[in-house]
Parts: sequence; C-alpha cells; structure tokens
Amino acid sequence: MLNQHTILLFIIIQSIAGFSPVMAQYSINIEQAQVKSALKETRVLEQFDSEIKFSQYGGCLEKRVEETGFFSMKKVDGAWYLVDPDGYLYYSVGINSVVKGGEFVLPDSLYAISSNTMGSWSDETINEGELKMAYTPRFNMMLTYKNTTQRTKNLYNDGIIPVFDPGFENMCNQIASASISPLKNDPYILGHFSDNELPIYDNTTYGYLLDRFLKIADKNDPNYLAANNWMLGRKGENYYIAATDREEFHGYVMGTYYRIVNTAIKKYDPNHLYLGSRLHGGAKDKPSIFREAGKYVDVISINVYNVWTPEKEAMDMWANESGKPFLVTEFYAKAEDTGMPNTDGAGWLVKTQEDRARFFENFTLGLLTHPGSVGFHYFKYIDKDTYNTGLVDLNFNWYAPLKNSFYKIGKNIYQLRNFMMNGFVADGVATIFSGKDYGRKARLLAEKHYTAIDLDNKNISGSSIVSIKIKPGYQMVLYSGNSFDGDSSIITGNVTSIEDLGLSFQINSLKVLPFNSSTGFYQGFLDERQIDVFPNPFNNFLEIKMAEVQQPLELLIYNGVGRIVGTYLLTDVSQKIDTQAFPSGIFTLSITDNGNIQFKKVLKMKDIN
Repeated sequence: MLNQHTILLFIIIQSIAGFSPVMAQYSINIEQAQVKSALKETRVLEQFDSEIKFSQYGGCLEKRVEETGFFSMKKVDGAWYLVDPDGYLYYSVGINSVVKGGEFVLPDSLYAISSNTMGSWSDETINEGELKMAYTPRFNMMLTYKNTTQRTKNLYNDGIIPVFDPGFENMCNQIASASISPLKNDPYILGHFSDNELPIYDNTTYGYLLDRFLKIADKNDPNYLAANNWMLGRKGENYYIAATDREEFHGYVMGTYYRIVNTAIKKYDPNHLYLGSRLHGGAKDKPSIFREAGKYVDVISINVYNVWTPEKEAMDMWANESGKPFLVTEFYAKAEDTGMPNTDGAGWLVKTQEDRARFFENFTLGLLTHPGSVGFHYFKYIDKDTYNTGLVDLNFNWYAPLKNSFYKIGKNIYQLRNFMMNGFVADGVATIFSGKDYGRKARLLAEKHYTAIDLDNKNISGSSIVSIKIKPGYQMVLYSGNSFDGDSSIITGNVTSIEDLGLSFQINSLKVLPFNSSTGFYQGFLDERQIDVFPNPFNNFLEIKMAEVQQPLELLIYNGVGRIVGTYLLTDVSQKIDTQAFPSGIFTLSITDNGNIQFKKVLKMKDIN
C-alpha cells in the first residue's frame, strides 16, 4: 500500500498486472577522455538499435510536412527542424572543407558514414556527378568589401566592420547578383552563409566594440557618425558610455549587417535560407546580436570552441533571443597521437583518436537535447599540415574511431534526437538518467515492471536514478523494495531531480504503466472492477459506488501534501463518506482490493450546493 510519501501529480489508478514487450536497446554511458593531464567526463552512445531510411536529401522518411522544392524550416511539436525540398524533416549532419582525393568517391563516402551535408569551404564541383549532397555556399560579403580600400582594411584591422559605409550595401547587391542569383533554382543548396567569424565583439585584442567605433580618427567617417549618433539618441549631448550601451551596440552593428545582407540575398534568391555569418568567440554570448539576427536570419550559425558540452543556458539564449533555430558550424578536437605539432587551431587537444571520438559523441549528444538545434558541421574533412582536425589524414585515410562515432550518431539521427529531447522513442515510454536535468547515463524503459535485478541488468542502481522523463499518458511507480514493496511514490511527469520530490527512501524497483488522464484511471483496470467516485467537485460528502463488493475494501484519503486524513472500510456497493470537516482543496482517494490499488483525485469546494 502506498504511504504518506506518495506523490500524485495527476489522477492515477495503478494495477499489479504487468506487461513486458520486447524492446530494442537505447542507452548512453559515461566514459573519460584525457585532455592534457586531466580527465573529462563524456557521454557516449552505447546502444541505439533503431535505424530509419532517409530521403534522397537525407531527410526523415517517417515525418513529412509541406514541400517547397527547396530547403526550408519548420517548428514541429515544439522543436525546430530543417525541411528538405520534398517536405521531409531534416537535421543537418555536415562536414566542412570536403575536398576530392584518395580513393574516395564523393559524396558517396560521406553518405556512407551518415553525413548529409557538405559544410562551408567544400569543393562544390563534387555535386557535378549523378549523386549529389546538400551544400552551403559562403560569399564573404564583408571580407570582400573590406578589401576594396586601404581605409576599410585599416578599419577592419582595428576590429571595426565598416557596415555603415554606403558602399557595403552596393557590394552586397553586386555579389548577390553575380554569384547568388545563378544558384537560386538549385534544390541541393541548404542555405547561404554571408561571412565567417567577423570581429564583432568585445575582446582584449581590440577592446570594446562601441569604443572602437567612437575612436575612429576621422570624425566624418560614416561608421564613427553612426556610433556617435546612436549614443546621442540614447544619452544626448555629453553622453557617457555605460555597460548596457556597450552590450546593446553589438546588436545595432549586427542588426545593420544582417538587414543589408539579407535584403540583397533575398532580392536575388528568394528560394533559399539565409544561414547567417557564423558567429564565434564572444559574439555567441551577446543576446543583443541574437535578437537582431532573428529579424533577418533564417537560421543562426555559430562556431563553438572551448566548450566541452553545449550548455543548456547558452542554447536557450541562442534560440529564445533570436526566435530562430541554430546550426553549430564548427567544432572539433585534435589528438596528440598523430605526432603533429598541433600548436594551431582552437579545438580541444586530447590524448588519442579514441578521445576525439568521445568528444564528438559527447558534444553532439548535447546538441541533440535542444529543440532549437537543427544540425552540426564538424571541422573538418581532412587534416591541416600541422594539426589534426580531420576525419581523414593527409593521405585520405579515415581516423577509424571518429569515423565510427560519426556513423553511430548519424545513422540514427532522427530517432536519436527524439530520444535526447523527449526521453522516449520506438516502444520506450520513459527514460531514467543518472544525473540532474537529464544528464549523465540514460536508459530507455518500456511499459514494464522492473525489479532490482532488472535495473541492475541495465547497469542502473536505485541510487543512480536522479532524473526522469515520461511520455504523456504514462506513469512511473517507484518502490523502496526490490520487488515492488515498501515505501512508494508515483510520478506522471518529467522530474529534473529526484531530490526535489523529498523521498525518504532509495529507489530499488519501479513500474512503468499507462495512464488515461481523461478518465483519471489506470488503463486496463476498469475491465476488472468499475469504481465511481462522485460528486467531483464535492462539498459535504463523497459517494463511492461499485458494481459489487466481495470483501471489505480499504479506502485512504490523502490531503494535498500526502498525509492521510481519513481511513475507511467499504463494505457496500454504495457508501457515503462524510467530508464536512475537510478544508477546501485537492484530495487523493486510495482504494485497495486484493493488492490492487486504485487512485482518484477529487476537489473540495465549499460553495458547491
């Protein structure tokens, strides 16, 4: 029998009857990767048996929306997706700087490891063959413009993008007309990048962005005038620069940039997505940039370095401030075991190729948890002369551990994303995690009763159940005993930390059961015995009505904090309970019949006639 520690989040009825379907294995484990002399915890995909067929572009054949003939984007069930030209949901699994060489046939060798996108800097002539792959042209609009005069070069070298120059808008239109317009009917273009890693944030090299603009020596320069007029509009004459001014100025500069670039791109190519400018460094931490980008960019592109695991707070900011999905367009680790100097490059330096693969799995699993993420592009396809960035070495030989991890993640990308976001996939209906906020180890559970032995077989102990995700329409009953005995607690929604429930026992067994929220009863038990409780809401009495009573049934009534406020024996098919002394509020009825327990949640309102 459930005691006062029971937590009832919805109306629940539980049955002893069990059900044990055969289920594929879905699990995430914890390993260690060596970074210099330290060890970093990494989540790795241990087993994920589900595999689906892809559309010709690499989209998910199991989910289709309106087709446009070009790549688009759509939010489905609260999560962003790209959409391929045929209307299938699409998550971009890309590789940067793909080039021809070795014995590979491209893009076949990329499809073979479950990549579906050629990222930035790739050789686009690869798509001249019969088999093609989505690709992402980049046009260097600001970089091209800054090289037009010595003045603009000097500004750029001082960390100032001359976005307020009238000539920049003219240059964007020239590039769009000459280079983008001819591509407007190509269905394999995922979207356009306009630049890469512009110097548009505060840093120790250049100082504050606003201060850089205001220090321009030529006070007739349009970039100085724009910054000065912006401050005059905020503060008036004799203004002083506050921290909020410096922060918001990032948005003013980049909002101007994105507006100009987007207008030019869409004028000459209204069919394709604008993927932004590949933000990096401190720019990826500036909410004002994302707010302004969201007005003009279809997808926010971000190069992410010095981050071992993508942080939820950062991803929330990217998606929430912009109102748009995001695409991580660079990340990597390099390994010491190649013998390369590895002194260049921003990626993590790890010990071995196996550590590179662990980093890749940990990083991409983190991205897949977020509904704003629509893809990742690994940097890059082939090593550079002095450092180990590639999936292949300089002789076009695969680094086997990274190749295998890339395939392991990519071959299940759509089911895996469902698993990481929702905690259920295929015939699984709940997931238990060994870390708070759905972190660390993860084990998918089917509708079934799990003894202590069953949990042990999944390499999960009761003490390591820390957070839980449950599919709507299901509940989980937690027990202190090894076989569904002892203290118990019931949950019917996601739990970020078991500690928050205030349990006084360690979980040693559990049941995953269906739950019909429309009736308030456990599905399947009503066929055995119909029990009605009315009226609901109630005031002075409750009536319990049953088809038959073969033996006395125990009725317990719990108040809103789980304390028993009434104990009764039900001996008749219809029995009234005096509730005049009960205060207003929510109560839970527990009825026990031969070990089976049914629950009903009811509401007392004193103004009921």
